[in-house]
Amino acid sequence: MKKRHDKYGPLMSSRQNLYGSIYYRPDDYRVTVGTEVPYAAIHNEGLRAGRGKGFKMPKRQFMGERVE
Repeated sequence: MKKRHDKYGPLMSSRQNLYGSIYYRPDDYRVTVGTEVPYAAIHNEGLRAGRGKGFKMPKRQFMGERVE
């Protein structure tokens, strides 16, 4: 049986745009962690991607839950 990465290549991009975009901002009693990459939420939460009808991207969570 072929593995998924054999067919589609590695899940991590060699450019590491998403990984390199993660920032943190310390405050008095908390730390804010985030990214400004527009497709980050699609990967993190498993949302619809593509044009038109598109497809459902599988959830590949790399950041924890949002806490206010």
